Order: sequence, then C-alpha cells, then structure tokens
Amino acid sequence: MIKKIFTILITVVVFLVISAFILNTALPNALSGVTNAIENGIKAGTGIEIDFNGDGVGKTTATGAKQDKVVTDGAGVGGFEGFTGG
Repeated sequence: MIKKIFTILITVVVFLVISAFILNTALPNALSGVTNAIENGIKAGTGIEIDFNGDGVGKTTATGAKQDKVVTDGAGVGGFEGFTGG
C-alpha cells in the first residue's frame, strides 16, 4: 500500500517537472504569466508578498511603498510662493 502511494507521488512529481520543462521551452511567457497570476493571487488573498520567479511582480513596487508616506510639505506643490504676477 505504501509502495503504491510513493509510486504515484513520484510519477506525479516527474510528470510535473517534465511538463514545466516543456512548457518553459515552448511557451516561456506563458509560464511566467501563470507564475505572476499565482503571485498576485497569493498577495490578494493573504497579503503576503511572494516573488517566485524574481521579476518583481509579487513585491511592492516603489510607487506602492511611497503610498504609506505621510506628506508634510504639501506634496511638493509650491502654490503661489514667489508668484510675482503679470
């Protein structure tokens, strides 16, 4: 019984590795798209930022990190300072 379970598990793992290799060779953008969709799903569902393939999609971007910054200087808008008219 145990031998049968391990045989099935090993067969499934080998099939997945071979399938991933073929998919990566034939359609490299499809594999990265699927990986990015998984990363975004994990982030949306749990809030955990994971980046499996290292392309930065699953991480907070620089603009996302700046959203938490408290603005104390009017966000860089000078308004009418130095306005001389005319």
